[in-house]
Amino acid sequence: MGRVVSQHHADGAAEEQAARAANIRARVRGKGVCFDRDASWFPEFEEELLQFDRATHDDQVDAFAHIGMGLANMTTPLTTEEEEEIELETARRESMSFGRSSVTGY
Repeated sequence: MGRVVSQHHADGAAEEQAARAANIRARVRGKGVCFDRDASWFPEFEEELLQFDRATHDDQVDAFAHIGMGLANMTTPLTTEEEEEIELETARRESMSFGRSSVTGY
């Protein structure tokens, strides 16, 4: 006989899974993850991602979430503000070095 899961338990598990997926979701939204869209596995994976928390199959999403959690333990993704600050600083440095002598700085 199959195990019966209460709705409360199922809702809690879904919330836990959504929390686990938060880091990888942020990385995807920030364009920090690249996919091989031509790979044979991609259409099924993409469909599962798009149906996340509404579909019966979520094993790939759960595994993907665990990758995100591992990455979070290694490094934290830059916020949009941090990325913009780096871009501005890079542009500032490039504009200041234009026409200057690398020896004297003038």
